Amino acid sequence: MSYSIEKLVFYLRGLFSAPIICELSKRKVFTYTKNKANFNLKAVNKIKGKKELFACLNYLNRINLINKIGKDNFEFTDLGVEIFKRANSYYVPHSYREYILNLGKILDQGIKTKLLSVDRDENIIGSGKTHMRYFPPVISYLARNNSYDVAVDVGCGNGHFLDLMASYFQNIDLIGFDISKVSVASAKKIKKNHNKSKINIFKEDASKVSKWSPKIKKMIKNKRAIIFFWFLLHEISENKSSVIVNYLKKIKQNFPDATIVICELTRQSINIFKKNSEQSLMPEYLLFHDFSNQGILSFFDYEEILKKTGYKIKKEWLFDQNSASESEKAEPSTFVWVLEN
Repeated sequence: MSYSIEKLVFYLRGLFSAPIICELSKRKVFTYTKNKANFNLKAVNKIKGKKELFACLNYLNRINLINKIGKDNFEFTDLGVEIFKRANSYYVPHSYREYILNLGKILDQGIKTKLLSVDRDENIIGSGKTHMRYFPPVISYLARNNSYDVAVDVGCGNGHFLDLMASYFQNIDLIGFDISKVSVASAKKIKKNHNKSKINIFKEDASKVSKWSPKIKKMIKNKRAIIFFWFLLHEISENKSSVIVNYLKKIKQNFPDATIVICELTRQSINIFKKNSEQSLMPEYLLFHDFSNQGILSFFDYEEILKKTGYKIKKEWLFDQNSASESEKAEPSTFVWVLEN
């Protein structure tokens, strides 16, 4: 069996390139205007490790992501523009870097994964921007079918979706909560750009329905409500469909008249992963979710879950839907459901 040297380089390079792309992006070393990328000298001047910074820039020059212009300036190659404008795609995998850096100790049981930390700020930024892909069709749908007085974002993260909702629907009261103090603090910043009285954000554990539902019911009262669960269910599933069934039944019991929106990533079949291995980051996402004991279920699991909850699909979007072969069912990498009783 033979392999190309290009593949060897391909699999090795991510070890170096991904951290560099993440760190330079976070520090805004490059800026974008009208799809053009520019070297940000102000950001460069704030970085103390100039020697190491230019070592990184020279590395990016060698792998053809940027070109050196003059002594201390650079410009993007066409490939570099495409890579860096999507740098947020690197953030979530990179936020789990402690798992990879300590892999030897993990395998030797010298350290427990639950003691390792995730870069929460990086994870929040990356997740928020990555999830933006799934918001527009829902916003568009609500614009055509808006009959709601209040919207609740369960596990709101840094508030990207609430911000979007506030921009499009000024007459809807918005409620968001998250278990992370960092997320809540970030989400609260959106209030400065909107009607503060219409937005309520607080800290609460989304997995504990009995804890947050009384507060939400008081805020909703008799209003027409829609409740959103963006990539939340896999965090609480414990790899068991029954856990999600019970969770959604509690939601239905507490909010029988509410519409709910679920967006989740799925565990596709191994044949699909292999087929798309050079085009998808899902293998990396699943690796870190497996490390952190978050249970990503299959699309077919969710179809069975739906049957057991009593909810009915009012609208559905399937993303990256494909099958590994003609004999296999098509499986989306992500789906969004609008559900009603």
